[in-house]
Amino acid sequence: MTAAGSEAVRTLLELMRASAKANVRLGAAKAVLEIGMKVRETAELEERLAALEERLAEDAKGGR
Repeated sequence: MTAAGSEAVRTLLELMRASAKANVRLGAAKAVLEIGMKVRETAELEERLAALEERLAEDAKGGR
């Protein structure tokens, strides 16, 4: 999946080049932005979850 994902990103970046038609560049740009936002959102959620898990673990140790 990682290799396929990397290839997909390379393809999208290639489609954003000036040699592509405007509608193709627009579609590729939208896809790159959407993917970027999802990656960022996922990373933020992972951070928040890790912080909550850490707090729960600390509370569990304190309750013993």
